[in-house]
Amino acid sequence: MLENFAALTPGAFYRYAIRPDGDHYFVELGDRIEQFVGVDKSELLKDANLLFNRLPSEHQQELFQRVVDSAQQQAEFHYVFSVERPDGKTVWLEARSTPELKANGDVLWTGFVYDVTARERATEKLNSHLSNVNHVLNNMHDAIITTDAHGKVLYLNQSAEELLGFQLSELKGENIKQVMPQHHKRRHDNYMASYRETRQAQIIGSTRSVEVVSKSQEYIPVELRICEYVENGALRFMGTLRDLRPTIASKEALDSLRSTDPLTGLKNRSALLSHITYCLNAPTSKTSGHYCLLSLDVDDFRFINEGFGVNRGDDVLVEIGQRLQRVAADAICIARIQEDEFGILINGVQNRAQVEAYYERLKDELQAPIDLGVADSSIRLSAGACVLVSSDMTSMDVLHHCEVALGLSKQRNRGGLNFYEASLGDSYRSSALIDQKLKSPYLLSELFLEFQPQMQADGIALGYEALLRWRSDGDLIRPDEFIPIAERNGAIVTIGEWLIEQACQFLLWHQRTFPARETRLSINISPVQFQQANFVQIIAEAVKRTGIDARFLHLELTERLLIESTDHIVEKMSALSALGITFSLDDFGTGYSSLGYLSRLPLAELKIDKSFVRNLEPTSSNYRIVEAIILLSQSLGLNVIAEGVETEAELALLKRLGCVYYQGYYFGRPVEREQLTAPQMG
Repeated sequence: MLENFAALTPGAFYRYAIRPDGDHYFVELGDRIEQFVGVDKSELLKDANLLFNRLPSEHQQELFQRVVDSAQQQAEFHYVFSVERPDGKTVWLEARSTPELKANGDVLWTGFVYDVTARERATEKLNSHLSNVNHVLNNMHDAIITTDAHGKVLYLNQSAEELLGFQLSELKGENIKQVMPQHHKRRHDNYMASYRETRQAQIIGSTRSVEVVSKSQEYIPVELRICEYVENGALRFMGTLRDLRPTIASKEALDSLRSTDPLTGLKNRSALLSHITYCLNAPTSKTSGHYCLLSLDVDDFRFINEGFGVNRGDDVLVEIGQRLQRVAADAICIARIQEDEFGILINGVQNRAQVEAYYERLKDELQAPIDLGVADSSIRLSAGACVLVSSDMTSMDVLHHCEVALGLSKQRNRGGLNFYEASLGDSYRSSALIDQKLKSPYLLSELFLEFQPQMQADGIALGYEALLRWRSDGDLIRPDEFIPIAERNGAIVTIGEWLIEQACQFLLWHQRTFPARETRLSINISPVQFQQANFVQIIAEAVKRTGIDARFLHLELTERLLIESTDHIVEKMSALSALGITFSLDDFGTGYSSLGYLSRLPLAELKIDKSFVRNLEPTSSNYRIVEAIILLSQSLGLNVIAEGVETEAELALLKRLGCVYYQGYYFGRPVEREQLTAPQMG
C-alpha cells in the first residue's frame, strides 16, 4: 500500500535505518531515486554510502549530525543537500522523514526525498537580484537599517554607515539599541516584546523625530519611519532615517532639542549646567540672596522598575516631573539629571532653614501616592543641597558638591536633606583617591608588614601579630581608612591573598633564622576574604608551597563575620583546623556578641579589644567587662589575650583578673621583620 501511495507523489519513498553499532543502510527505496541521483536502486540498497559519498564533505558532516540529533530527540529529520551525479550534474534534494525506535535498538526513518534543484536555482537568482537591490539601497540618500523581530541588526545601507559612523560588520547581529539614547534603550526590549504579543503599534507605521547616537557618541536628530515585512517566513523591520540637522530651521530649535529631557519634558543635565554657569557669573544685585541647587533622588527606584516594569517606572518619572513644574514653578531651572534624579535651581536663599522649608514643601507634593494602574506607588525622596557662594566654583563643581551631599543623605538619613560642606568633599575625595589607588597594578608593591610581639607577663613570647601597612606616594595610609574601601571594591581579596603568602614566608624565614625558637604568627582575616569560595584552598596551597608547620599560623576573625551563616563558617574553620591552623575571635565584645556561636566554633582564643583595656581601673565598667570575658573564656577552655596594653598598671590589673597573654606598646611597638631579634621563649 505504501508503494502505491509513493507512486502518486513527485518524491522518492525511502526507509533508512541505523543499528546501535553505527552501521546504516537503506531498507526500502522508491524507483525515482535512480532518476534523482543516477545510481541503481539495487546498488544503493546494498551500500548506502554510494549515495552519501556523492555529497560535498560539508553536507556529509551536517547531514549525519542531523540524523544523530533526530535519533536522540525522536524528532522529524529535515535537510536540504546537494549530490553530484555520475554524469557530472549537481542536483539538490530535500529529505523529510520520521524516526521510529525499534525493539532491537535500530532507529528506522520513513519518509520522502524530493528533487528541489529548480527551487535552489531560483533562490540563487533571487540572491543575485537582492545584490542588485542592495546596490540601489546603497545609493539612496536616506539611511536604511533592517532588523529581525528582536531588534538584531541585519543590514545597513551606505548612507546609514555614513550617518552613524559604524560599518555593517560592526553592528550586524548587535541590538539596534546600540545606536539609541539611554532613555530609549531601556524601553526598547519591552516595546518589541509587547508588539510581538499584541501587534499594537505605537511607533511602527508612523513618522517621528528622535535622536540616534553615532559611534563617536554624537546625538543626531533624525526623522524615523519604521515598517515591517516578512522574509522567508520571518518577521523583519526596516527603519528609514533622514538626517534633520540640515533642515532644522534655527539654532534655537536645535538648542531646545538638545537641552530637553525627552521623557519628562524638563530641562536636561546640560541645560542645568548652563543655568548654573549663568548664576555663578551673575552680579549680586540681581538676587536678594544666594542661589542654591537642590538634587532630589527617588529612593529604591529600581524596585518600581523591577516590580512593575520599566514603562511604569517611566510613568512615575513623568508624574514627578509634572508635579515639580507645579510646586517649583518659581525655580530658575528644573531638570532631570539622571534616571531618577532631579535638580532644582532656586534663587534668593537667605539661610539653610529656608532651603529646608522649601524641600519639605516639595516632599509633601512629590511623595503623594502615584497611581500605577495596578497599584499606587508611594515614593520617598532623599536630597542634597549646594549653595552657590563662591565665584571660583564651576557649574560642574556645584553639581558634584550636590551629588556628594545627596550621597550622604542616602547613606545616613534617607528621606532627609544634607548640605555640602568642604570637609565632606575632602572626605569623599580622599575616599575616591584611595579607591583608585587600590585598583592600581602597583598596589601589592606598596604594601608591607610590621610585627608586634604577643607575650606572657614574664616576658616569654607567644609570637607576633602581622599588621598590614600601606605606603603610597610616600604617605602612610591608615588601615582603618583603606580596609573598608578595599572591602567594598573587592581589592581586599587580592590584599588578603598577599597577606597569607607573606605570613607563610615570614614563618619560613623565622624557622630558618631562629631554628631553636618556635613562634606563632597571627593575621587578621576580612569577612569578605573569608567568604570567598576558595579561601580554604588558598591557605592550604600557601602552607604546602612554603612547607611551614600550619600550627604556627593563627587567624584572627572578627565578630562581624558571624552575621553570616554560622554553619558555613564552621565548615571552613573545621577544614582549616584539620590542617593545624588555630583561630581567635578579635575585638571580642565590640560587635555581634552572641554567645551562642562560641560553643560551635573551633576557636582557641578570645581577644580583648584595646578599648576595654584603655584606662582600666578596678571601679570602671571596663574592668567588669574584662573580668566577664576572662571568666567566660576560662569556662569554655579558651585562651584570652588583651591588646592595647601600654602601662604597668594595666598589666597588673589584667594579671589580677587572670589574663595570661598580652599585646601592646608596653611589650613592644610594631617593627619590620629586619628589626626583629630572637624572642625569649618558654
